[in-house]
Formats: sequence, structure tokens, C-alpha cells
Amino acid sequence: MLWLLNEFRKLLIALHSQQSLKQLAFGISLGFILGCLPKGLLFYTVFIILLFFDANKAIAIFTLFLVTLFVPIFDPLLMKVGHFFLVEVDSLQPFWQTLYNTPFVPFTGFNNTLILGSFLVSLVLSIPVYFLAKFLLKRYRESMTEFINKHPLIQKFKHLKWVVFLTRFLNPEI
Repeated sequence: MLWLLNEFRKLLIALHSQQSLKQLAFGISLGFILGCLPKGLLFYTVFIILLFFDANKAIAIFTLFLVTLFVPIFDPLLMKVGHFFLVEVDSLQPFWQTLYNTPFVPFTGFNNTLILGSFLVSLVLSIPVYFLAKFLLKRYRESMTEFINKHPLIQKFKHLKWVVFLTRFLNPEI
């Protein structure tokens, strides 16, 4: 529970940091992809690969948890998508056979309709999620940052001696 609170704190810090909107939106998009995937070997493989991207990890993890809560509602639809691409599209059968005969790939469970459907839908929807997140983050920063910086409690907090000292100590560029 404390870990989740710490991640939420990191999320708030990231929203108000100087990190670019692209990095934050990319983190949301990656969290969306991971949240849609069933938690198996494919999930962990994608998770490890995504750690190497320049995205905000705190927002990605927070989005992962949020999406994971709501994805089971869409499992029947995701299974139909996976079934369609695995079984009904005959032109993809040689591709699936090649993947199945490739080392390590069968262990990801791509031949499961739910896993394949989740993976494909999350990849397709991650693009609109990225642009929507970028737009919403820009709007949030424009409106909330000004409001928060003008709040009397924040003004008093910023002028405390120990806060000024720590700010200068941790960030000497200020």
C-alpha cells in the first residue's frame, strides 16, 4: 500500500515537473499497453523492453494499475479480436506457424485468443491514447499549474527556510 502511495506521489511530481509532455504522454501510452495485457510472460517481456524507453515510469505504472482494473470488462471483445486474427484470417496462418516454431515466442502465449486480442487492441489504441494524453496533460498544466502556484499555502510553503535550503541543495541550478 505504501508503495502505491509513493507511486501516486511520483505521479503528482511528474505532472508538475519540467518533463516534456511527450515523455508523460508516452508513459501513459506504455502503461495502457501493459495494462491491457494479461499478466504472463508476454507482459513481463514487454515490461522489460519498455524500461529502456524514455518515458515517465511513474505515470506508466499508475496507468497500468488503472487500466488493469477496467480491462476484464472487455475480455469477451478482446477474445473475439484474437480469435478473428488467429483462426479466421487464413492469410496469417503461415505467420502464426513461423512464430510458433521460433524459439521463446510460444512461451509468450500469443496463440491464446485473449492474449493476442489484448496485445493487438492495445497497440492500435495506444496511438490515440498518446495524443489524447498529450492534449489533456497540456490543458492540465495550463490550468492547474497557475492555480497551484498562486495558492496561499503553496506560497507560504515555498518561503520556508528549510524548503528553500533543500531546493537549492538538491537543484543547484535554481
